[in-house]
Amino acid sequence: MGKVYVNEKGIKIICNCNNDISNATNYGIRVKKPDGTVDEWDAEIVEGTKLVHKTVEGDLDQAGTYKVQPKLDIPDVELVDGKGDTGTFVIYNDFE
Repeated sequence: MGKVYVNEKGIKIICNCNNDISNATNYGIRVKKPDGTVDEWDAEIVEGTKLVHKTVEGDLDQAGTYKVQPKLDIPDVELVDGKGDTGTFVIYNDFE
């Protein structure tokens, strides 16, 4: 994928959990924006192992490095607040 710019919508953010999460509950993608604010984006489970969020207005409102983590609960697994590995991506200002 090429560069992604501030305020672009419809960009797929994919967290590959590398394990079967098809029976997960209470799931989403936690995101830390470049200014340090933390948000949680809704997501859908795709292919049984991935959480996918399609960006909407306000999601990519800052230039810089974003950090994301999948967040989910899996029944019958002793995780109170399951978090996966952190992924990063960069959002650019126009004409960068």
